Amino acid sequence: MKDQKLPIKYPILHQESREIKRINFKNGTSYILDALNVQKGWLYTLKSLFLNPGNLIKYYLGEGRYYTTSPWKLLFLTTAISLFFLIQFDLNSLFTSQFIEGMNESGAGIEKIDTEIFAYFNDYYNIILWSSIPVFALAFFLILRRSFNYFEHVIIYTYYLVISNIFFIVLLPVFAFTNWGFETYFVIAHFYLVYTYKRALDLSKWHHYLKLFLAVVLSYILYFIVLAVSVVTFIMNYIA
Repeated sequence: MKDQKLPIKYPILHQESREIKRINFKNGTSYILDALNVQKGWLYTLKSLFLNPGNLIKYYLGEGRYYTTSPWKLLFLTTAISLFFLIQFDLNSLFTSQFIEGMNESGAGIEKIDTEIFAYFNDYYNIILWSSIPVFALAFFLILRRSFNYFEHVIIYTYYLVISNIFFIVLLPVFAFTNWGFETYFVIAHFYLVYTYKRALDLSKWHHYLKLFLAVVLSYILYFIVLAVSVVTFIMNYIA
């Protein structure tokens, strides 16, 4: 994968000629090994996301769309795996107790917090996670568009969520056996977010990073508003 430069020039003419052979004993194993191909497909996509996410994203938006795996497929898969571990090991209850304990230690005094709200977030974990995509993409588009349109920013943030999900899965033992799992995940995920946007948007000057910081802040403000509205709606329905 060659280094991708901005702006990407469209339309891109994709031409590929391939020789299709009959499947037999001699070449049958090669088709099986195609699933482990590190030059295209999901393994190639995940490898590139870890090593050079920005270049992979620009490659997907350009000529590499037929060689890389769609961010939506990877997002659905990683979210499903996250949900499986959350339910299998009852980590939702653990997260709730850790959150309440931490808030009480800070003097917030939420011993009587309504656990139904936590159950709401747990039950709709995937929807709440995916709802961040249009919100964060909008904030980044408004402040830091860098020749990308809104839907391309949706792609960028979706790819980021894929790796964020993987970090979450890898850090599950830290969540289960320590009280600083959230802090570890938060630091790693946001370090990767900066790295992703630095490479994808070719950020190099100080005002680029200032805009990135402002975009992140705006993203969380908008997202918290969305969550607050959903929680208030849930409470009103719950009371009724």
